[in-house]
Amino acid sequence: MSQISDRYVEKIQEAFQITDIIRARVIKQKYNEYDLSTSEKNLGVIYADCVICGTPLVKISYNKLRCERCGNQESRKIANDYRNVDQPLRF
Repeated sequence: MSQISDRYVEKIQEAFQITDIIRARVIKQKYNEYDLSTSEKNLGVIYADCVICGTPLVKISYNKLRCERCGNQESRKIANDYRNVDQPLRF
């Protein structure tokens, strides 16, 4: 996969999961399809919930998150301001 990270990502699930909220840059648009990039440090997951119990995950390292409720650890391509976003999130 290209444009996800500055490191090699074999599967997109190593960087993102369903329901993650991400910040990305649109790098190309053709018809109704968009190519996005999350390779910059300020781009990537800004909020994620545990896939097991749904509790918000806490950042523990460069690309690791941990659930404080069940202890599950997950990998993501994390933005440098994970869970510290100033703008209100709109769904």
